[in-house]
Amino acid sequence: GPAWLRVDEWPPRNGPTAYRFVEAGWQTLTFDAAADGKDRYYRLYAQRQSPEARLLEPGVVKARLAAPARGPSPPPAPAEPVSWQPIDRYSPGAGLSSWEGYMRLVERVEGSEEDATPVQGGSFLESGISYRFRERDRRLFSRSDLLLRRLDEDENILGARQWVDFYPEESDWQLGFLGEAYLQPSQVDGLQGDNHWSARLQGSIERTYRLSPWLRHEPGITLSQRWLSLDSVPSAVLPKLDPDIYTPYRADHRRSLRLADRLTWVPHLDQRVYLEGALVSNETLNPFDIDHLEITTATRQLFGSLAGEAGFRWRRFLNDDDRDASFDRRRFFLGGNLLRWGESANALTLRAEANYDIDRSDVGWGLRIGYEVNGGRLSPARRPDEIDFLPLRRAQQRHRVDTNRLDPVYP
Repeated sequence: GPAWLRVDEWPPRNGPTAYRFVEAGWQTLTFDAAADGKDRYYRLYAQRQSPEARLLEPGVVKARLAAPARGPSPPPAPAEPVSWQPIDRYSPGAGLSSWEGYMRLVERVEGSEEDATPVQGGSFLESGISYRFRERDRRLFSRSDLLLRRLDEDENILGARQWVDFYPEESDWQLGFLGEAYLQPSQVDGLQGDNHWSARLQGSIERTYRLSPWLRHEPGITLSQRWLSLDSVPSAVLPKLDPDIYTPYRADHRRSLRLADRLTWVPHLDQRVYLEGALVSNETLNPFDIDHLEITTATRQLFGSLAGEAGFRWRRFLNDDDRDASFDRRRFFLGGNLLRWGESANALTLRAEANYDIDRSDVGWGLRIGYEVNGGRLSPARRPDEIDFLPLRRAQQRHRVDTNRLDPVYP
């Protein structure tokens, strides 16, 4: 102090309002506990003279004046407007971004991401940083990654990824954009030159139909375009290249159209069961010129701070110009992730996953650990579907987190 405070009790407009005068210097504010033992929530405003002061909307509030106190006399003619300003440590417009550092250790199944190349496998260690941001109205979410990957062939990969997702207001539509680029700067034996790279742009649109309180139907379309600095690579050199830089499959399929449809059953808030089917086109982008089909079914369950998933995926690569015969790829997958916020709302994330390729009799796995600095909020910039059961996890752990600490008006 000295300062005049206005104290609003939740809910706004319906809860009581009180005014308090804070003497000069550091003071302690004491609030009575509720008689029924339940939590009570307050918001504090300080009266300040500021040209940027935001005037509150007119309204009628129930007020309780503090005991008479000797306060400073108001100036006869204020030089600047006077209004009530919130003095939360984390104000409504702040804390909508976060930084995260992470590390991943991955052992790949022998074969590329698309399961069609039989010789590129191995393991890698990846470290990176992520920056997340969202608009206040929750319509736009953004995430940016910078990463460094170390292959078991002693090769380094630099990478960058950018996600932007739009959730139009009062709409069941969702728009998503992804851009990523990778660079392998070293000289690779058997290839001319260095600085081999790849880049990809992807756009998607999805709509949610709520068939019932427990059943959702989500069709979607994804369009993808890829660029590679390498057009062909000898087979003996493939193990030295990261699949994100080059695979024979990606060289033959630089663009694609994906049509998907997912049916999700939600018997309980902490449980999901889904069935998804998709077809992926060849470079013609013709949905009748199909490269492969896939069907995935899985169940997800939340156990406190830990979420688990188990499922099965089947892919059928069809006979076309780049392969002599059709073949199947079948995998079982299992995963779990831990999301836990500390007292200051900083988040620790742990993720483990494993998959078994039935046709190759090979196992792949991955581990990831991350630490996210949230500035007093429960990961506000994460997309609702970025990690399983995010809204429910926030509700479960909110009582452990101090999200609205008070700093003095005057230091």
